[in-house]
Amino acid sequence: MFHRGGLRARVSERLVFYGLFGVFAEAAREPPAAASPGHELRLLFVGRLSEAKGAHRGPSVGRHHHIAMSGPVAAALRHLKLELVVWAVHTRTLIKRRGDLKALAGHGDLRLHLGCGDRLKAGWVNIDIHPAADLRLDLRRPWPLPDGCACEVYAEHLFEHLARPGEADHLLREARRVLRTGGTLRLSVPDLARHVGAYVARNAEFRAAFAPFVPAEAVTWGDALNHHFRQNGEHLYVYDAETLEARLRAAGFVEPRVVPSSRDYEQPARDFESLVMVARNP
Repeated sequence: MFHRGGLRARVSERLVFYGLFGVFAEAAREPPAAASPGHELRLLFVGRLSEAKGAHRGPSVGRHHHIAMSGPVAAALRHLKLELVVWAVHTRTLIKRRGDLKALAGHGDLRLHLGCGDRLKAGWVNIDIHPAADLRLDLRRPWPLPDGCACEVYAEHLFEHLARPGEADHLLREARRVLRTGGTLRLSVPDLARHVGAYVARNAEFRAAFAPFVPAEAVTWGDALNHHFRQNGEHLYVYDAETLEARLRAAGFVEPRVVPSSRDYEQPARDFESLVMVARNP
């Protein structure tokens, strides 16, 4: 797996092995309460690398020596920590909930709430990596659910967090696969047209409603719009009605249409910016 030519390569291999082993062991023993992909997770990956490095340098370094990292390297390690924990939680669910997942076969009337966080819907199967979810799964991976098991799939402000092409297309394919014939997909996303329109018009009412969702340092309209598009790297694609409809049709859904927000589904605090679209699995 690793190049083994020389002392430097062997030491690097051991550092990576010890660091990854520590993360895997810790995640498998007690996965932390991750809110969703993109949120910071508190693991000891860097600390374990530091300890492993100290072990090779000798006792003078000490157990609590830390490697000073910043910028791109630190960001890459934070992302790696997140992905390792998400992988561990997803894998744990596949193993421990195998019987429950098999029991879903032949249903056809399940209602799947994707990316639920801690907002659980009664009567739905709430799916997220969040510890409150009914099924703790990474929706970017194949869903361990049988074909045609659901009558409805719903996601509120999740789709924009998925990369496209790739992750977003995967979610649509899986949603269509698990939906029975005639089943519906309902997506709520931040509306590109509303945000850009409010920016151009300098809509004070929109800006006031958006204020709770932007950091304090976002002092100008440009700051607010940039935060919406990026959200610290969590927003990966932004949709207007035309674009979302095109994606749904390309995935094989039919009759996509914009619908009003509903208290049966959406949070009222998001009404000012949300685009809600429903489509049917033919």
